[in-house]
Amino acid sequence: MDFGELKLKEISLIIELSKTGSLRELARHQGFRPGQLSKWVSGAETKIGFRVFDRSTYGLTLTPEGREVLPLLEQLQQAYANLESLPVSAPVLDEMTFATNSFFSTHLLPSLFADITKGGAPTRFRLIDLPPTQMLSVAMRGGFQCAVHMGGMDWPGTWTSRFVGDLHWHLYCRSGHPTEGSQQLTQILKYPFVSPVYWTKEGIKFGDDQCPLPMNKRKKGDLTATASSALEIVLRSDQFAFLPEIVARPYVERGDLLQKDVRSWRKVSAKVYLTVKSDQISQKLFKKMQEQLHFHLSE
Repeated sequence: MDFGELKLKEISLIIELSKTGSLRELARHQGFRPGQLSKWVSGAETKIGFRVFDRSTYGLTLTPEGREVLPLLEQLQQAYANLESLPVSAPVLDEMTFATNSFFSTHLLPSLFADITKGGAPTRFRLIDLPPTQMLSVAMRGGFQCAVHMGGMDWPGTWTSRFVGDLHWHLYCRSGHPTEGSQQLTQILKYPFVSPVYWTKEGIKFGDDQCPLPMNKRKKGDLTATASSALEIVLRSDQFAFLPEIVARPYVERGDLLQKDVRSWRKVSAKVYLTVKSDQISQKLFKKMQEQLHFHLSE
């Protein structure tokens, strides 16, 4: 048995599973795949030296050895928590680099930066837009200290990731649109949709705006690479756009934009995570960023 090799994430995982008894339920709550969590549990059991859980079609139950070791793991978890609460001086950063993708850099992170600077340093922020497929490789090269992204990723042990809220998409049109009093899809389909595009070496490609209505079922409208420009097009025309709520929210509150809830469509949302380099971002700042991002995503 070698507790010294156990990571805090593995300890917390075993404790949570002892309460839920379900990998699927815990994976859904934390935004990971059940297979990924199962791999982490097996790795932790290897370090401990015996099976902590019995597996069955009904879920996970503690083995006799698991029931004996659980109180020790809970003590270790509490010891970690006590260490985090000590008044340790955090590294002073003159500049913090955030990696993100799409509309977060325009409609979410500027609010977070304003919240952070109320408490003093850092004095400057740097935003870099990265597709999800490049985030891990750039992180390993020291390209940033923080990332805000959709969906869970398998970050290295020196990084800490936390779920901060859900992002929702809706259909929008301008105030005074000819369909203003209707939510009927038959009426909406009479008007064009703004569609997302991006540039590749092979030329212009269509993106995915998350809309439940396939592009070949829509009337073709303007093409644009960003949600912000799609919103501006909608405000100045009779076109529709399927947009993230955080992009459209200020315009809806001012009465410039209308949200269309089509009953036959499924609800569209994604989980948002904050990930930081653990040895460069203090726990106090990390928790503050979590709270502020959750607030801005849920307001």
